[in-house]
Amino acid sequence: HGSNVHVEQSITAVKNLVHEGEKLSFKDERSNEIGKNDNETAKLLLVLHAMTSSTEGTGLREACAQAMPSHSHEWPSSRFFGVAELYRKEFETIMARSELKSGSNDEFIPSVSPIRERLSTMISSCVRYHLR
Repeated sequence: HGSNVHVEQSITAVKNLVHEGEKLSFKDERSNEIGKNDNETAKLLLVLHAMTSSTEGTGLREACAQAMPSHSHEWPSSRFFGVAELYRKEFETIMARSELKSGSNDEFIPSVSPIRERLSTMISSCVRYHLR
């Protein structure tokens, strides 16, 4: 019989990641850091968007590949396209949630993000395992 421990540990790790994302999407009106954080997030999104661009992104992805430690193999620059796309989508979702939270009820905020989708998939897998 197989063990579901690894899936349960992954669920806990991703759940913690979602919780950290929730912290990013919460804006405290009293905080002086809001503008600074929004500006930094916007800069990050620009870099991630550039990395996923077919023209601009090639040099950025190559630089990332060269910066990685290469103990026994080289990192393919194409590997950074998918990663940049995932992070870009996640940060866009965090920013959208942040904007919606400032004037909407939490029930109406779309919760679709790559990480939330992965969490949903792992929870479904865990439930199926326990129902067997």
